[in-house]
Amino acid sequence: MTEAVCARCALHCRGKSSCGVVDPERGDEAPWRALWLSVLRVEDVPLAHTCPGGAAARLMLAGSPWRCKLCSWRDYTDPRAVEQRELAPRELSRLRVIEPSVFLLDGGEPLVQDWALQLPEILRREVPGLRYVLARTAGLLALDRLRQAHDMGFDGLVFEYLLAVEQVPRPDHVAEALREAHRVFDIIEIHVPFDGSPRSQAVVGDLAERYPETPIHVLPAEGVEDKAYRLVEKLREKGRVYVYLYPDESYTLTDTLCNSCGSPLVSRKPWGIRVYAKEGDAEPRCPRCGAPQPRLRLCRIKKRGALHREVIIW
Repeated sequence: MTEAVCARCALHCRGKSSCGVVDPERGDEAPWRALWLSVLRVEDVPLAHTCPGGAAARLMLAGSPWRCKLCSWRDYTDPRAVEQRELAPRELSRLRVIEPSVFLLDGGEPLVQDWALQLPEILRREVPGLRYVLARTAGLLALDRLRQAHDMGFDGLVFEYLLAVEQVPRPDHVAEALREAHRVFDIIEIHVPFDGSPRSQAVVGDLAERYPETPIHVLPAEGVEDKAYRLVEKLREKGRVYVYLYPDESYTLTDTLCNSCGSPLVSRKPWGIRVYAKEGDAEPRCPRCGAPQPRLRLCRIKKRGALHREVIIW
């Protein structure tokens, strides 16, 4: 008898899966189960080029094939160790009242679960005003899985690039997954954990060089904020204007600038967010020089009360 092979992530486990998320023979271990559904500002995800000034909904799933000494959601990686609730379309329809512009499927490699691939169709039916459906990945997904997610209606990825701080299995696959993500999806925002080490500095610089049109968010560990600030400032002075520091309390490295003339496209200040970029025929343009901004996605933002923190709605 041939052993079942799981082809959802790069590990390609044989026989009984040990990840607690998927069994190659039976499928998802806990279909239509989730930890919570919440709303927050897109800047707090953080997103910089996807509906600036808008609201995002976040659905958090438990579980990860990494058995997670590695991913940032390690507290939620064993589905058997946390309480999950049954999710149904009626829970997703609560988002109609808030009308978020962006939906983020979050957790430790949530796209390994088959049922999660059905979410874009359901969301677009239940939440008519929703513009973009994104998912988080740390690059461990099988490349075919990335392409399948695109075909099922996901618009883009939040790519958590752990190579800056972790010794991950299959680092070559993670780098290849990032290249494939750029080929398949229009929306990519890269999150880079930063510990101040020469390695993490080199990784941020390399990403900025390889993907100059992609927003790269540097997320510093406690105690290395100043070092992260200097790195981002240096990269911006070199013309890598889409590298961001999160959170930047000085509010000087959070603005989105035109990569042609340096004029502000989006201003982010303590008193609010202002979008200067102009809607073009196909893509936004700089208000000063008219240069197209192909990686910037603008949305019509519904006026609402300010979101000062993430709010759980389910």
